[in-house]
Amino acid sequence: MDDNKTSNWNYKMKTCIVTACTGNYKAHLKSIDHLNVDGFIFGDISDENLQIDGNRWKRIKETYFWHNDPYVRAKYYKCFWHQIPILNEYDAVVWADGTIEIKSLPLNELKDHDLVVYEHGVRFSTHAEINVSTDVRFRDYQQGLKEQKQMKNVDWLAICCFVVNKRCESVIKMNNKWFADNLLYSPNDQVSFPTACEYADVNVKLYKFTKPYNGKRYRKWLRSRRSRKSHMETEHYIKHNHLVSYMEYVGGK
Repeated sequence: MDDNKTSNWNYKMKTCIVTACTGNYKAHLKSIDHLNVDGFIFGDISDENLQIDGNRWKRIKETYFWHNDPYVRAKYYKCFWHQIPILNEYDAVVWADGTIEIKSLPLNELKDHDLVVYEHGVRFSTHAEINVSTDVRFRDYQQGLKEQKQMKNVDWLAICCFVVNKRCESVIKMNNKWFADNLLYSPNDQVSFPTACEYADVNVKLYKFTKPYNGKRYRKWLRSRRSRKSHMETEHYIKHNHLVSYMEYVGGK
């Protein structure tokens, strides 16, 4: 492919980055100045809990959706960005968790795909993700997860901290299904994401990680520190640690 043609095509896509910080979350958002795109911060995080680097981020304090669980509130902005009027002018909308430091954007992939994500790297199916969804974040959603376990086991899984979306019919259809399933079953969006993509026939570009081993060696690797860090840094982003525990985030002990 001609690099100049690819660059010109990217240049025509008006792009923004979206994140959301809710409840008692604490966030240090890294600069996106080097990307030359707009950035929007949604959510009800307090000013003292938010540190912002660079000049391209814009804080939006208007509330578009409310749920008693701040973890669920954030999902609205992740899954339902196409319903937010201020974002209507953008051709590409990139979701980044508050822990993500973006190095570059793979916008060239949107020439031939609807959406770009990374493979999870540790788990590789929706049922595998359900099996580990037992921590405090999902304590109140176990029934919904059990219901999802009765559905098709989709044999791929994305890590949804970094999602590059092209505004198109299939992605909007996927978003509607994705957010509905987050509300209906559980806010583990990594479980519902592959199902929603298949439902809407989204043309996904999935950057894959290679499984390093098979059988017993693979299970041993999964328990190692190396596996936990396998998707912490990619060509396009660095994933930093959370600054608060989940219980602090939701206002618990």
